[in-house]
Amino acid sequence: MSKSLVCAALLLASLLPVRAAADCKALDNSPTVRIGTYESGVDNREVEGKCTIDDLLDDERPWGGQREFLDHAGKVFNDLLKDGLISLDERDRLMAAARSSGIGSQLTVKLIAFNDLHGAIKSAEGAAGNPGVARLANRIQALKAANPLHAVVSAGDMVGASPLSSALFKDEPTIEAMNRIGIDFAATGVHEFGEGRDELLRLQHGGNHASSSFSGQGLAADRRQDSQFSGAAFQFLAANVIDTASLQALLPAVGYKDFLGHRIAFVGIARRSTPAHVPGAGVAGLEFRDEAETVNALVPGILAQGVKSIVVLVHEGGLTAGGTSNGCSGLSGPIVDLVGRLDPEIDLIVSGGSHLAYNCSVNNRAGIPVPVTSAGHHASHLSDIELTLDTSSGNVVAASATNYPIGQDEPEAAEIQAIVSHYAALASATPAVGRITAEALGLVINLNDPYSVAVGEYYARRRGIPESHIVRVSLPTTASISRNSFEALAAELRNRLPETVQGLALAWVKPYAVECNSITSALTMGFQPEICSSPNVCTPSKASPFFRYIGARPFTDMGLRPSMLIAARSIDSAKALIERGISADQSMPADHRSSAKAYFIKTWDGFRSVRHGDFPAAGPIGPWGLTVQRESLGSGYTQAPISEVLIYQTGLTRVDGLNQVQWRPGALADHLTSFGGRLDAAPGSAQMSVLDWIESGATASYGTVTEPCNYNTKFPHPRLLTKSYLQGATALEAYWRSVEWPGQGVFVGEPLAAPFAPLLELPPGRP
Repeated sequence: MSKSLVCAALLLASLLPVRAAADCKALDNSPTVRIGTYESGVDNREVEGKCTIDDLLDDERPWGGQREFLDHAGKVFNDLLKDGLISLDERDRLMAAARSSGIGSQLTVKLIAFNDLHGAIKSAEGAAGNPGVARLANRIQALKAANPLHAVVSAGDMVGASPLSSALFKDEPTIEAMNRIGIDFAATGVHEFGEGRDELLRLQHGGNHASSSFSGQGLAADRRQDSQFSGAAFQFLAANVIDTASLQALLPAVGYKDFLGHRIAFVGIARRSTPAHVPGAGVAGLEFRDEAETVNALVPGILAQGVKSIVVLVHEGGLTAGGTSNGCSGLSGPIVDLVGRLDPEIDLIVSGGSHLAYNCSVNNRAGIPVPVTSAGHHASHLSDIELTLDTSSGNVVAASATNYPIGQDEPEAAEIQAIVSHYAALASATPAVGRITAEALGLVINLNDPYSVAVGEYYARRRGIPESHIVRVSLPTTASISRNSFEALAAELRNRLPETVQGLALAWVKPYAVECNSITSALTMGFQPEICSSPNVCTPSKASPFFRYIGARPFTDMGLRPSMLIAARSIDSAKALIERGISADQSMPADHRSSAKAYFIKTWDGFRSVRHGDFPAAGPIGPWGLTVQRESLGSGYTQAPISEVLIYQTGLTRVDGLNQVQWRPGALADHLTSFGGRLDAAPGSAQMSVLDWIESGATASYGTVTEPCNYNTKFPHPRLLTKSYLQGATALEAYWRSVEWPGQGVFVGEPLAAPFAPLLELPPGRP
């Protein structure tokens, strides 16, 4: 700092108003005045009985530049000199220390970042371990308090593929929570486009949804004066999303925030491959341009405004080889290529999309490492990032980041929890709520069956089934067990399972029957001896209370626990089945593909094609990204090659060519025939076992264990099955909701597979 600058500071200070009385809550009792880390040698002492010299200087707070700090210091020291509280020599020594301290030459800005929230406002909803937005808000508030110079940003998928508490209300609860938290900027992800551009713009600008009675239900403080939804108080950014009609960006490309006269540019970037993950209507009329090329093209314009600090918020991520949330082991994937093509002027990349937490450095196109962060998903983490700016040049000279986990022990911010509680109360009064989760599932393992032990323990570990929900029993490993054996099993489960358990997973292949009942139906609804009293069991069975049931607490509401066998032909096949179920979770629309298909096949076999009148209408079902295909098979048993299959229903004794079917994770498949539920039938049997569907790659199925006499009501109703699955039900719930008389039918698969986020409404007339 030049001597002339110091003199100018003293001159300016002499012209400033007399010092206002300070309000010092805690006196700085340091023996000498230390300015920054520089020791002045001047005794620190109280002045006017209110503050010490150190207190008045207030050098710990942020300063926009060194000149600003020296002007302030000169004013303080001149006032003290005029009041006779310091000597001229002391003033000069203090000013020399202020000049040497370097205070104001750098400025530290805190960025608080998250990604892939997916509307997970309510604790434990939507993802295992989700702490809820009130806990996320509490940690954000604490980080804000640590530095008044801060910005809160999101790297996409703030909304969409949301749990019920947000999805039912068109994600308005999430926007309202973000408004109260004080978000500054949010990049668009994949799911912001899930319901189309108009809906995204409505979330930005406000107004109630045109066709949803659940819109505009927020607290009065969060709504507009006309009582409608207020819209986002923060700015969505999408630099690379172009309206093909106007050739203009759909949303602003760059957001700027000022920090004591120094602006940081935030560039928001959507994933270029978004159209491959959302229904066509969601991205109609929009072009998603290359991420890196878009960012690089914006840099000259940003620099021309005198802004030298640039942060990119991008909904594209990478994969790591494991490790901690602050590690970066083996980072790979699209983010590495993207950063490798970026202009060296980019100082930081906040990424999202992969649902992982990592803290990395990736070389840009000049070979210079750039910080790249990601904060997990569903409020699991926050990235605490510090950027150090040179106040003379405006450049970022240092950056550091730490990912903090948000746990269930984090306190909840009361004002945010008020929003969550408000909507949770509304949702609880609404039919068709939620779905069974791992926290509400019971697991039964047969200790007499090595398959059951291996598969059951694997499932418990992979799905996180609470130990208190696991019951280990000893059963015969025969195809069918007696009524007495069954009643003993049922009594043991009633006595040992907590009342919070709403459904059951049975980790075995055999037994699959209780005399002429299926074991899944017997455990759910009780043994039905009347089925066995008919000579050929061609008789109606008891109607299921679960048929068309729309809640997520069947045991609480009806005293029923729907059950499903985790059955396959080998332990390895069962593990693969489990992994398919896990992969399915929120893959529609969390990995939305408009090419996913639901096949409904009318066959030449009239006795087994009695369901064809209940098939859904052909065509796309938006915004779920599923297209219904209705086809006819005039002869034979062979299925031609098909791909991206999520639902498949037909009526035949067997289906050949299943190796030509490419299944989506979470696929449901069944065939109406007499004995599909006989799980010990060998491959190639005249009556194909439902395990053939599982072995080919389906995730759940259904078949009868005794002759059903082709009653429609003893098999899954095609429209109800499809509707339930689209509404976010698990495979367990979707199948149970679709069978009116399930007494002879065995439910098989990965119970918790749930490709769709829980939603209530379907387009009029669908499916």
